[in-house]
Amino acid sequence: MNVIFLDFDGVINNNEEKITKEAMITLKEIILKYQALVVITTSWFMFSPNRKDKITKFLNKLGIIDIDWIKLGLKGSYQGIPLSYRTLGITDYLLTHPNINYLVLDDEYEKEYELLNINHLKTNPNTGLTGEDIKKVSFKNQILLYLLKKKRNQDNCLKPLFFYS
Repeated sequence: MNVIFLDFDGVINNNEEKITKEAMITLKEIILKYQALVVITTSWFMFSPNRKDKITKFLNKLGIIDIDWIKLGLKGSYQGIPLSYRTLGITDYLLTHPNINYLVLDDEYEKEYELLNINHLKTNPNTGLTGEDIKKVSFKNQILLYLLKKKRNQDNCLKPLFFYS
């Protein structure tokens, strides 16, 4: 199974916060070509319970039906470096779905992704996803030997240990 971890800002919309037609066409083309499930990583759904429904309806109207979401509220660091909720949500998803090929589409967190060797395509935040980006699409199945150790405490923390591909 192929999975696309999808951010919104800088990927399907540009820095003017406008969803671009080219980004939507390109995203649909990638989804159809690779028969990919979309896992939402954008912070848009964190701020309001009904935003998740709005995002789902918006993507469904575009014909994007297979949608999932990263887990929120995770905290952790790697080699003493604090990681974003997004990076932790992606790594948690990969741990709970170990046999997938995946690609992260994002315009941020490049250093975190590289630190953990997470397969990502960095989009230009000024334009969002473009037809040129299709040439760079590569799904990978990386083996997570034991990236995260769940700490059993009240903080719902995850502690990344190491990544192997």
